[in-house]
Amino acid sequence: MTASIIKTLAGLVIVCCFSRQTAGSQANLATATVSVAAASYVRAIPGDFIGISEDHNDIAALVGQASSGVNLAYRNLLKNLTDAGAGPLSLRVAADLMTPTTELPGVNGGVPNMPQSRILEPLKELAQDVNVHYILGLEMASNHSEYAAEEAKHYLAVIPKNVIDAFEIGNEPDNYQYQGYRQRGSYLIDQYLDDWKKYRDAVVAAVGTEIPFMGPSAAGSAYNAGTIQHLGSGFDVKIYSQHAYPYGKDAANPPDLLLKSAASIKTVGGYQRYFAQIHAKGIRYRIGEMNSISGGGQAGLSDTFQATLWLIDTAFNYAQAGFDGFNFHTGRYTKYNLWEFHTVGYKGHVSYDRLVVRAPYYGMLALAEVMGRQARLLTVSTETSANLSVWATIDNTEHIHVIIVNKDEQASGNVQVKVPGYRTGTVSMLTAPSYSSTSAISLAGQTFDGSTDGRLQGEKQVSLIEANHSLFTLNVPITSTVLLDLTK
Repeated sequence: MTASIIKTLAGLVIVCCFSRQTAGSQANLATATVSVAAASYVRAIPGDFIGISEDHNDIAALVGQASSGVNLAYRNLLKNLTDAGAGPLSLRVAADLMTPTTELPGVNGGVPNMPQSRILEPLKELAQDVNVHYILGLEMASNHSEYAAEEAKHYLAVIPKNVIDAFEIGNEPDNYQYQGYRQRGSYLIDQYLDDWKKYRDAVVAAVGTEIPFMGPSAAGSAYNAGTIQHLGSGFDVKIYSQHAYPYGKDAANPPDLLLKSAASIKTVGGYQRYFAQIHAKGIRYRIGEMNSISGGGQAGLSDTFQATLWLIDTAFNYAQAGFDGFNFHTGRYTKYNLWEFHTVGYKGHVSYDRLVVRAPYYGMLALAEVMGRQARLLTVSTETSANLSVWATIDNTEHIHVIIVNKDEQASGNVQVKVPGYRTGTVSMLTAPSYSSTSAISLAGQTFDGSTDGRLQGEKQVSLIEANHSLFTLNVPITSTVLLDLTK
C-alpha cells in the first residue's frame, strides 16, 4: 500500500510505508506521509545549540590536567561533538556548595564540594584544546554572597573571559526551601530576586567589570512569570535558563517510557509560552540542564537505547519550539550519564582506562552531524499512524540532512524521499539490538564498545544512494534512526 501525499511543498517529499505486525502475525500497514520544504526553513540552529552539563565535583577527574595526567578520551568525546562544524560546545559547570569553608544540610548531605582551585587549571587547559565555551556556576545555597564573589574572581584570573558565556548564580533555587538552604514556606520569588541582586552586585563589585549572567536555572516553572517580569530591570541575565526533566524515578515507569510520543514533547509544552516575553528582550532562552529522568536517572530507561532515540527527538522539538540550546546533564556513577572512566593514581599521576560510553551519547553525536555547519531547520509536515518523527536540516554547503527517528516497537518499512535537484546521497544507520540495549549500539557501523580513546571503533559503513525517477528509497527498522545526507 502506498501512502498518498498530503501536501507537496517546494523541495523535499518523503513517503513512508510501514509494515506493522499485530497479535496473530497478521500484517497491518501503517502509512506515513512527510513533506519538507527545502526552500523554506523554520530557523537557523545556533552553533552552540548542543551542550553538556557537568557537576562541579566531577570536573577535575573528568578533564585531568597536564601536570598530573590528561583524560584524552574525555577531550576526544567532546571534540567529536564539534567535528561536524558545530560549536563552540557549551559546557556548563553546575554549582552550589562549591565552597569548602562551610557545611550545609541538603542535597549533598552536608559534605562540602571539591575546592574550586582543583578545577581552574583543568578548565583552562580544556579550552585550549577543545572548542568549548563555559557557563560557570557560582554558589548561592550558603547565603554568603562573598563566596560567589571570590569564585568569580578566581575563574576570571585563570580562564580567558572570551570563553565564558555566562556566570550562573545558584542552582535550582526554587528547591532551596525544601533542601534546608532557606526558610521553608517563605522563600518566594521576591526573596529569590533580592538574593540574586545581592549576589550579582557582590560579584560585579569584586571583579570590577560587567560580566554576563544566566538564570534563574530553576527546577520548575514557579519562578518563571516573576523573573521574566524583571528582565532588564533588576534581573539582568544574558541567558534565561530552565531545567527540564520529563519524569522522575518510579518503579511503576513502563519499560518503554521514553519511546512514548509524550516523552519528547512533555517539557517543551510547559515552557514554550514564555518565549515571546524573553526573546522580546533580546535574551536567549536555554535549557541549561536536562535529561530523561531526574535524580540521577533510572536503570533500564536512562541508560538504554530508547534514551538515544528520545534525546534526538527531544532536541529537535526544542529547536523547533525556539529554544536557543540545551545542556545535557551527566554525572559520574549515575544512570543517566554519558560516560564513565576508571582512574588509576600512582605517585601523583593519574591515568584513565576502561572507558564506557553510554547510549545517549550516540544521540548527541547524531545531532551534531545534522546540526553543524550553520544548519537551518527545515519545515516538515508528517501524517502517520506509526510512532515516527522526521526532521530535516540544510547546511551552508547545501547538503540536506534528513533524520528519521522510528520509536515504534512494531512498525518498519521503506521510506521514499523526493528532492528535486538532488540526485545522490548517503545513508547511515543508528541501531541497537533492542530499545533496551546498553551496548552493541552502532552509528554508521561504528561503536564505542572497546574504545579507550573516545573515538569510534570499526569501519564506517554508509550506503551510497541514487535517485530513481527523483525518489530515494531506504529502509527504516523498528526502534532505530536513519540519517540521509543528500547532495546536488
